[in-house]
Amino acid sequence: MSAVTKPRVPRRLRGLVLVGALTLVTGACGTSTAPASAPAGAASSPTAAASATPTAAGSATPALATVTVEVPAGLTSAPFDQPRQVQAPAGWSVSLWARVDAARLAAWTPDGRLLVSRPKAGEVALLSPGSGSANPTETTPLTGLNQPHGLTF
Repeated sequence: MSAVTKPRVPRRLRGLVLVGALTLVTGACGTSTAPASAPAGAASSPTAAASATPTAAGSATPALATVTVEVPAGLTSAPFDQPRQVQAPAGWSVSLWARVDAARLAAWTPDGRLLVSRPKAGEVALLSPGSGSANPTETTPLTGLNQPHGLTF
């Protein structure tokens, strides 16, 4: 048997990967099918109706547009010290909501906060939305874990 090795993601890109993952997770929060507990405007929010294009199977897929990631003051360290663009449903905006070092997976809690697993640190971070445009606050309710990954309710 040969050993399986995982490709390494350069440390500089890990924050971008997290934002991409959070964008996908929280992007659904702006749609009418999102859980009511996700905070409005956390990372993505609809600014206009998204158009849909039927596929061969008859299901609808949203049209995508290139948008620039909005980065609030205080969160502009690399890789967000340079403008970044992502694909998002047409009419949506994407903004950086929080930064968590070495993040792996994220899940919204029923009360509108965000849990983020940090396997290498053996902990789970909890992000609570700030009031208005304030950055969220981060606490660490779970520590001493053995490489936590998945989060669920």
